[in-house]
Amino acid sequence: MQKSTLRSTSFADGRRAVKIIFPFLASLMTSAASAQTWTGAESSDWTDAANWSTGVPVDGTAFATTNGVQPVLDDAQGSAGTLYLGSVLGSTLTIQNAAELTVNTAIVGNSTNNNHPSNMLDQQSGTLNLSSGSTLDADFLHVGYYGSGTVEVTDGAALTVTASTIVGGFNKGDLNFGGAGTEASLLGGLVVGDAGDGTMSITDQAKVTSAAATIGKQATSGSSVEVSGDGATWEIADGGSLLIGSQGEGKLSIKEGGEVQASGHVFVGDEAGSVGEVEVSGADSRLEAVGYVALGNEGSGAGAVTDGGILQAEDVIVGWSEGAVGDLIVSGAGSAVNVENMLMVGNDGDAIATISDGASVNGISSNANAVVVIANNSASTATLNIGAAAADAASAAGYINVGTLLFGMGSGELVFNHTGEG
Repeated sequence: MQKSTLRSTSFADGRRAVKIIFPFLASLMTSAASAQTWTGAESSDWTDAANWSTGVPVDGTAFATTNGVQPVLDDAQGSAGTLYLGSVLGSTLTIQNAAELTVNTAIVGNSTNNNHPSNMLDQQSGTLNLSSGSTLDADFLHVGYYGSGTVEVTDGAALTVTASTIVGGFNKGDLNFGGAGTEASLLGGLVVGDAGDGTMSITDQAKVTSAAATIGKQATSGSSVEVSGDGATWEIADGGSLLIGSQGEGKLSIKEGGEVQASGHVFVGDEAGSVGEVEVSGADSRLEAVGYVALGNEGSGAGAVTDGGILQAEDVIVGWSEGAVGDLIVSGAGSAVNVENMLMVGNDGDAIATISDGASVNGISSNANAVVVIANNSASTATLNIGAAAADAASAAGYINVGTLLFGMGSGELVFNHTGEG
């Protein structure tokens, strides 16, 4: 074990002053004359006027809230202003066979926006199935607003939302993408878990593009996103940042060749009291950020890169702010943290990083130009373990392939506890 203060070095605090604010619901007030209620009196055909109270909806409110025959839009076009999909016994809308539905707002999980106790909205649920080359275009999408909601996008279908997507508003929301050719463009911002719990999965070559995104926004939320399988990708575009655990709890799992690309920064455990976690596991699994990745920004943030996974960013900072706690594990042959500038283990916060079992830390453009900093500022207590922590059994070593390793002004420790096997 070695403890040193080889050189005092301080780097400017690049903390961003950016908060993501999403628009709430657009106006949902529609005259009674333009509202249509699904009855399913004749069949499941959305386009049959006999299945609606006063005709097929065009631009007014559509209530698909029956417990009986469920609506199906099959190889046809449909539209509505606001779509409510939900009931106490559960309601389902199926859009299939290259059908097209265009709405202003889709609320999956509720029969109304009036949360009076008599409406029992928290006991309602709704499911929207979009498949086989079909499309859904909306300005706003709310999945699990007051009731629980599920949206399944599969088999080459396409979802486009131009204003905002909220999964888990006050209740439970699930948004799932799967299958080759399945795509989504969530252009106005994405929240997985606002006040409620949200999940999102991207699997089997599905591709999702979003603007800035948050997993676990409010303190009441515990939410997660999984990107899994070769060809499954999530791109956070237009300079947007990704917050994993904003005020609540958030987790991002990237597995089995999945990829997440952020054109901005990634904050894991963003605000004080939050808990964030990111795991990148399996060969060809990648998390890439154009900006930096902060594990423990003001809250608690943990990162695990294992079994051939890759974390790549301009900088990786473990334990950013005073009071923050960060943890980084990089383990297994082929697993790597690649940085353009630096890996900082403890800026103002407390941090532990462990590199073991053949994993490595590398420079992207040049190993010689990359830096590892331990306990940058005086408030920080930080440890970098090669192999294992001092109190644990030794394990195979990892590798630090950078030009410079520096101790800052805090309490920094570099621990060598390994077996000598690479």
